[in-house]
Parts: sequence; structure tokens; C-alpha cells
Amino acid sequence: MSTPNGNAQQLAREAESLKKFKDRIDKILADLDTSEASHKRLGTRKIPPASYGDFTEAQDLASQYDKVHTQLVTMSQTFSDQIEALGIAVQMANGDYEGIDQEQQDRLMAIQKRTAQYYHAPASAHSGTGQEPGGGQSSSDHDGRGVSA
Repeated sequence: MSTPNGNAQQLAREAESLKKFKDRIDKILADLDTSEASHKRLGTRKIPPASYGDFTEAQDLASQYDKVHTQLVTMSQTFSDQIEALGIAVQMANGDYEGIDQEQQDRLMAIQKRTAQYYHAPASAHSGTGQEPGGGQSSSDHDGRGVSA
């Protein structure tokens, strides 16, 4: 049987663990923001279409590069948003609701809204197509991970 004092100690340890976890998340977010994978840095790295040459295949390559580049910037921003949201959620789970100000609440809602905008639900295995999940298409069409389903 646990004692009231034992429960308080357990809660204190859990709160300490959440604090350490949030600190790790904050460090990962800071590292991402200063890395080459930052959405800010990725956004500035574009190759001018003329660099590929002036023939049809070169223009197709430039078009595909732009498409992939845009997707990478979006994925980097979404990843950064999710790490930030996780940090706010950990702070809330730690019972420090008073520490959550209106700005953080608004930020959490903005992250959720932007994430919902880019989320594509995986294809259902029971879609009635008679195909296995993935259906011979790249999984980026289904879940955005870029791996076979």
C-alpha cells in the first residue's frame, strides 16, 4: 500500500522526468533551428531553373527539384512545429497550467491548424480497391514518409 508521502514523491519524480524531457525537446528544437535542415535555411536554398540547361529534360528536372524542395521545407517546418507542440504539451502535463499563457495557447492552436492542413490520412486497407495498402504507389501519396507501405 502506498503512503500519501510516497505518492507525493512519485509525482515529484514524474514532474522532474517531464522537465528533463521538455529540456531535451527544447534542445532538439534549438539544434534543428540552427542546422542545415532548418526550414528557414532550406527555404533559401534554391537552384535557378536556368542552371539545368535549356532543353526539355532539364526543365523537367528543375520542376521536380522545385517540387521536392517545397515538400522538404514544409516537412522541416511541420517537424519543428511538432517538437515545439510536444514541449508545450509536456509543460501542460507537468500540471503547470498557469505557466501556459495565451500566446502559447494560440501557438499550439496554430500548430494544430497547420498540421491538419498538411495531414493526409493513410489509405485504408479496406478501401474496396482489392489492392494491398500502398497499391503500387509511393507511400508519400499515402503517409508522407517516403517509404514503402
